[in-house]
Amino acid sequence: MSAITFDPESSWQSSFTFNHVKCLIVCRGPIRLETINIFKELGATYGMLLSEKDSIIFPQTLAPELRAIRNRRKQVHHVPDYMGTTKEERVERIEQIIDICHENGYTHLFAGYGFMAEDAEFVERIENADISFIGPNSKVIQQAGSKDEAKQLARSLNVPVTP
Repeated sequence: MSAITFDPESSWQSSFTFNHVKCLIVCRGPIRLETINIFKELGATYGMLLSEKDSIIFPQTLAPELRAIRNRRKQVHHVPDYMGTTKEERVERIEQIIDICHENGYTHLFAGYGFMAEDAEFVERIENADISFIGPNSKVIQQAGSKDEAKQLARSLNVPVTP
């Protein structure tokens, strides 16, 4: 992939810069590294969220996304795991993520795809906290519905589904 370059003399090109964006990346795995690389190319500032599980695993590995972080103290934030929580714990995690955004000046949040990115309540709380969510808004996610519920409905109608 070639780097994106801007002509500093071009007012038209400079209107597309991302240096005003400070984004908290809350997705995991390869999409997190891809996102970091894209934000670097665009000139955006970013940080990332590590769950308890990630925090235990990553120090023992050569995770490329952690090697891409320049200042781990300022750019890596920790929260308890989001998956497998009760509704109350999930709401608490969302509030912790919002607090991290506000305390560190994050203007945007990127959840990638899947778990958090498809949680309409999560996205709505992010929106209500005046943090720009990169992805579909909460109303679109609500309209799209839950994949798990859709699979349950399909199975109840004897329609084959992928795992």
